[in-house]
Amino acid sequence: MQSLYIKQATSGITFADEEDPEPEWAEYKIKETNMFTVDKYQQIGFFPEQKAFALRYQTAGMLETVLRAGVLGEDDTGEESPRNLKIPSRKPSIVCENCIYSLDGNGRVRAFHIMDPNGVLDTLIVFHENQGSIVPLTHSSTDDPENPSNDRINALLGRWEGHSVTKRSGVYGATLDEADTVVLLEMDNNGQLVQVCFRVYGRGNSNKCFGKM
Repeated sequence: MQSLYIKQATSGITFADEEDPEPEWAEYKIKETNMFTVDKYQQIGFFPEQKAFALRYQTAGMLETVLRAGVLGEDDTGEESPRNLKIPSRKPSIVCENCIYSLDGNGRVRAFHIMDPNGVLDTLIVFHENQGSIVPLTHSSTDDPENPSNDRINALLGRWEGHSVTKRSGVYGATLDEADTVVLLEMDNNGQLVQVCFRVYGRGNSNKCFGKM
């Protein structure tokens, strides 16, 4: 099971006698897979010579909440949705990620494209990143010389800085957004891969997400 934690926006209404509220994090889960269904819901391909990989998976709950839930806002009266308005779908969407690393440096390009349940391209995201400082490992098993996959994992850990470009389609026209990004990858004491993402937009807004796998 893969989880994504997203920091929720704070209320714009404050009271003089109240302390600043603690930040609220919402958890979204990608569809659980096992050895019997992984070929149906999730596919991944590795290309060692090209230092690249491709990942494809179907998800319903996470994309519904993150991309489409809340479109009616707090004034929702419970009536039927306006025509052509995107609302959460019970059908799975398809997420495809492709990543290629520089053969002679510490750079990489990641691209995501998300298709709605009808197979129409909904979102296209491109990250161009360069690896910064290396995050020290905290899980001793990753140093096991008998496990050759550890070298490949260790090479990906650390701080990745870059710039993202997001293009989103919609019934009211497409939108284009850019942001500076920082991704931190490290292993925790339980041997799980921890990913923390920061995004700062040109208009000064920022967000943070946290995930384990």
